[in-house]
Amino acid sequence: MNWITQDQRLNSEIWEYNQQIVAEQRDIMKKAIVHARSFSVLRICRFARYTFANHIGQCYQVVFHLNSISFVS
Repeated sequence: MNWITQDQRLNSEIWEYNQQIVAEQRDIMKKAIVHARSFSVLRICRFARYTFANHIGQCYQVVFHLNSISFVS
């Protein structure tokens, strides 16, 4: 029984840590796209030869992916 309790505690700590990471990543992504809202993903990806534009394109893809996942808060 003691092992189960320790495993449950560890799983809970890992889950909480993952939730903190998700929240931090969401904040980073929101800040990254604030100045690029007028650009479409396709238009940004066409500018992929520019490192920054490519990075913003990747940020958009991550944001769209995060928006499609239902997170438990």
